[in-house]
Amino acid sequence: MNENVFDHKHIEAFRLWFKYFQESDIDARAPNVAEQFGNVAGVEFEDWWPTHRHLFADIEPFDIEVLDSTADFEWFDDDPDIVRVAISLLESKTDLKAAFDKLLLEHHSGKDGAKPFEHLGEVYSLCARPDVPNLESTLKVWRYCKANPDLEPHEVEEKLGLLTKRGPRMHAYWNQGDSGDAKKQQQRMQRDEVKYHLRRAEALIKNVARGNFPILK
Repeated sequence: MNENVFDHKHIEAFRLWFKYFQESDIDARAPNVAEQFGNVAGVEFEDWWPTHRHLFADIEPFDIEVLDSTADFEWFDDDPDIVRVAISLLESKTDLKAAFDKLLLEHHSGKDGAKPFEHLGEVYSLCARPDVPNLESTLKVWRYCKANPDLEPHEVEEKLGLLTKRGPRMHAYWNQGDSGDAKKQQQRMQRDEVKYHLRRAEALIKNVARGNFPILK
């Protein structure tokens, strides 16, 4: 396969796919997924990837997609086959359609689209555009809690520094003195943050065992 098929962003997404799969229970893995991924216990991604990269494909083709986050926007950075646009809903549909037709004239020559990428993976495609930093944080929390089962959630947050204790609202929470109520409020926020990541991790691991990533439900 062409070594230039996947860029750095893709490789990082597949690296996370692999790491989450490592966290899945062997008995929970779909038989076909377990066979195709092989024994990943104690294996480094760099050693596993060269012999398994053929299993993966890029995100499935689409025509128009709403970008809901910065991660979505950045994913298409420097992609020559994608035009990132902002649409003002203050304009009429007639004006928007005219503007879209003009956009197509400028960026899409001919009737057919560009020839699709030929070397798609054989089995797996990303189910959604991954938010790599958030997925990395969730995995870190999962692994830390697994390695330190006796720690309380607020202790985990203190160790990992998950919450940004800046900004007017957060500053107020963390500068209320040492009263019991203030401490309880802080620990509740820390607990909620850790539980948020653990819930995400459980959903991701459950789905990755079935061959789907990243799915959070």
